[in-house]
Amino acid sequence: LMSARLLIVDDEQAITTALSLTLRAEGYLTTGAFSGPEALRLLRDAAASPDTAYHVLITDLMMPEMDGITLVREAQGIDVNLASVVMSGRGTIDTAVEAMKCGALDFILKPFNLTVISPALQRVLAVRRLRMENTALVHSLREANSDLDAFAHSASHDLRTPLHAIIGFTEFLLQEKAGPLNAKQKEYLTDILGGGQRLQSITTELLRFARLGRAPLEKQRVDICELVHDVLDELRATESGRELDIRVGELPPGMADPAFLRQVFVNLLSN
Repeated sequence: LMSARLLIVDDEQAITTALSLTLRAEGYLTTGAFSGPEALRLLRDAAASPDTAYHVLITDLMMPEMDGITLVREAQGIDVNLASVVMSGRGTIDTAVEAMKCGALDFILKPFNLTVISPALQRVLAVRRLRMENTALVHSLREANSDLDAFAHSASHDLRTPLHAIIGFTEFLLQEKAGPLNAKQKEYLTDILGGGQRLQSITTELLRFARLGRAPLEKQRVDICELVHDVLDELRATESGRELDIRVGELPPGMADPAFLRQVFVNLLSN
């Protein structure tokens, strides 16, 4: 935190200079600017590299050429990771709320002292760090989901060919075209066929799930009772050799993505 780079903006040069020197003595790296346009030029030049980008913008609210709220908005367009603090001599709630709405993380009043500014800087730097960590985490999750989708698609696709062969040859043998079977042989082949069909159903749903993972979420009103019965009908067709006793009670409609909710019930009921 102590080596954070700060850009301090105030049209009163004495305030900018004094605040820069005070915070520099506290270990921060400070740069002063005396107008919004000058600050934006400094931000654009610094944002080109993580080693020079500013961490915090401290700006006066009322300035003649560009007010602090406009500056904060423009600055965030240059560097989304920039944390902003607005300072003003007008301590009104409306001003503070407006500053927060434009993207400022904190608001301090003039005249100020170090006991007020230091905690504010520590807070905004902590929020900035959390935001950057969250952005990195979201990026990592997206990459992981993409890899998982690719694996699911590849695995389910590669499994379908040998499964078709297992099911096809088992059905051929059960028809006794290759010769008669005794009861035990038929039992074993029926078990093989059932297992192959269940595995085929799993790979089909895995492939469907991989496709769903790349689709946007689209919520709508869903008749959940009808959806569950549809899933059960499909499962009964693929599990014809098993005795299933499933009772469905009253299920109210709900708002959901039908495809994703269907997958939830498929996974639940197939187990």
